[in-house]
Parts: sequence; structure tokens; C-alpha cells
Amino acid sequence: MSSFTWLAVDRRQHRQMMELVDRFRDESTVDDLGFGRIRDAWADRLFPGTSTLHTRLRYALFVPWLLRRAERKQSVEEILADFREGEFQLMGALRRGMGEGETGIIGRAAGRALRRVPSVVYWGMLSSWGIVAAGQSARDHAQLILVEREAVRNMPVEEHDDGPHRRLPGHLDLGLPEAPHDLLRETTFDLTAEEADYLRTMISAHAPYSLLGHLCLNRPEDWSADNPLPDTFEGVLALDLPADLKDAVHAAVRFSRLAHVANLLYNVLLAEASERTTGDGEPLAEVRRNGLAEAWAAYRVGEPFTVQDLEHLAVPGAPARPMRTADLEFLERWAGHVAAADSPDSLADDPEARRLITDREHRKKRGLARLQNRARLDQWSGGSALGRLQFRWPEARADLEDIYRGLEAG
Repeated sequence: MSSFTWLAVDRRQHRQMMELVDRFRDESTVDDLGFGRIRDAWADRLFPGTSTLHTRLRYALFVPWLLRRAERKQSVEEILADFREGEFQLMGALRRGMGEGETGIIGRAAGRALRRVPSVVYWGMLSSWGIVAAGQSARDHAQLILVEREAVRNMPVEEHDDGPHRRLPGHLDLGLPEAPHDLLRETTFDLTAEEADYLRTMISAHAPYSLLGHLCLNRPEDWSADNPLPDTFEGVLALDLPADLKDAVHAAVRFSRLAHVANLLYNVLLAEASERTTGDGEPLAEVRRNGLAEAWAAYRVGEPFTVQDLEHLAVPGAPARPMRTADLEFLERWAGHVAAADSPDSLADDPEARRLITDREHRKKRGLARLQNRARLDQWSGGSALGRLQFRWPEARADLEDIYRGLEAG
């Protein structure tokens, strides 16, 4: 049985580890064959600041509101304690405002036993979108508040231009909307028009070349509550996008389809090795071969993937994201096998293609590779990474829908 050992880490590392744990619950993010680095690079390129841990967008305001509320305290530890207490009180306020059945409430079930508080989950988003200073933690913020307070205290009265609201560089964004006066008594996830406009402004300003930033400012003309954004990432292709973003989405789709074919062949190999059957007695390998046939057919529609597609990961003015040579070589070889196959069965029965997938799993998982470890194979659920990569589109879609509804409310 596998387990995680928890070490003392900062918020960013803790959030990344918890996101990793959550991925085991999402079939589109399980990464047996090592597609994760490129998958995440696409997600960061198109939807910066998003995370599979996120639930509702108004947490991007709840967290800084609670931090601003805690500024009145007199020491760093008191500020942090008040901030954390506010996060726990927020759970109750949301339950009262949204109802006990609302699944988007972080800590709804755990209550005060919750370790993954909203600030841990959303801090990366706040930093990415400029709501908090990049590289600054809540503790850093508390320390800066005290430094500022001391500086203002020692300043001649005539220099107190902005009174108690004066800010030194590095604090919360000055444009942050005011928190509702009853925030911790009862609240909801519904954005006001002012809040929605603020968030779309921050996103588009700090991620101007992203798909998320574009869609913040360019809501589809036919959008409505009854006609929401596409459910799947591939559905984004139907939207009216500028050429550079359309090309990037096409490239990401080609990568997703290529990875899907690889994952389906991997499942065929696992089903054959395990000799499993379905509840109806059908060999599981046949079921997985049918899935492979569908994935292969989808990939063969349109242009094939090439490693040059990854050039669309570049953001103007930002350094190129390095790619591992081994990953690029695997993708090139795998794309070649898929292109050479004249049918899904010929691909499934190609000894070289099968060996490539087997070797790739072993390279990524070593002794835990199911195809070379009978005990691990026996623990297999019967399906692994059966869904296409979504690049955090479901989370981005939810954020955009919250913004659109907020603007409509105004």
C-alpha cells in the first residue's frame, strides 16, 4: 500500500502536493505514462492561476478580504490567527447563505479539522492574478503591515497624506473591492457586478495572452444561463477566438488526443495481462480495444501532432518553458507509431508500439509499474486515465461562468 510522507513545506508546495492527491480521483489527470508536465504546461499557458482544487471563484475575494480584516491585530501571530479563524467562520457563513447541500464550500464536512484551508488552495491564483504580490506569503503580508504601521507612526503628521489607508509596496491590490459588512454572518458565492468586473480586469491584465484572459473580456455572444460555455476542452474550438489562441487550442487538442491513444493502449495491455472480465463475462481487453479504436479514430481526424505544436506553449515576453528530451523523444516515436498504423488493431498488436508503452511506464514508475509488477497489476481498478486531458478547462469554465453571471446581475 502506498502512502505520502508529509514534510514541512511552504504554501505553494503544500498546494501542489494536495493537488497531486486530488488527481488520483480524476481519471483525466492520472498520469501513468508521464504526460503530466506537458499537460500542466498547457493548462498554465491557457488558464493561468487555475487549479483542480478550486471550487468557486469568489474565494479569490474571500481570502484577501479576510486577510485585510485581520490587519487590525497588533502582532504577526495575532494577524495570522485572526486570518485563520476568519477562514473557519467563513464556512458557517457560506452554509447559512448557500445551504448545507452546497458542495463548493471548502471544509463543509471537515469543519475545524480542515487542513487545506481556502488560503492554501487559492494563494497561487491570487499571486498569479496580482491580487497579492508574487512570492509573498500571508506571514510576509502580516510583517509588512506592522512595518508600515510603525513607519506611519514615526512619520510627521503633515506627511500622512492618505491617512490610515496608506500602503507601502507589496500589499494587497489597492483596487480590491470592499468586503460585505456581513461577510462572516451569511454570504454566498454570487459575485456582484463590481466584483466580477474587478476579477476579469485583474485576470486580463496579468494573463493577457491566455485563453482565460481573452474569454474574461470576450464573452461569447450567444452565452446565457441556458446556453453555457462548452463542457469539454475540445468544445472550446467552436468559440470565436483570435488566430493565435485558436492555433494554441488546436495544438493542445492534438496533444490530448495523442496522449489519449497512448493511455488506451496502456489499458489494453493491462487488461490482457490481468485477464480480467466485465460483469457480463466479456474480456475486459476487448472493451478496452473498443475504446482504443474510438481514440485512434478521433486522433486521425485533422492534422497529426508534431513536437512543433509545443511552440504554442510560449507566451510573448516570457522565457520558454524547458521540455525534457526524453519526453520529446517519446512523443515523436509514439506519434510515428500512431501515424503508421492502418487500423486500431494493427496499432494494438504492433510489438514496437506495445514495447514503447511498456518501457515508458517503467521509466516513469520503476518498481511500481503495473506491467512489470504482478502485485501492482492485481491492485489495478480496471481502468486508468480513460478520459481525455482537459487542461483545467472545467475549473476555468466555472470561473468564467461566475464572472458572466456576476456581470449579468449588474
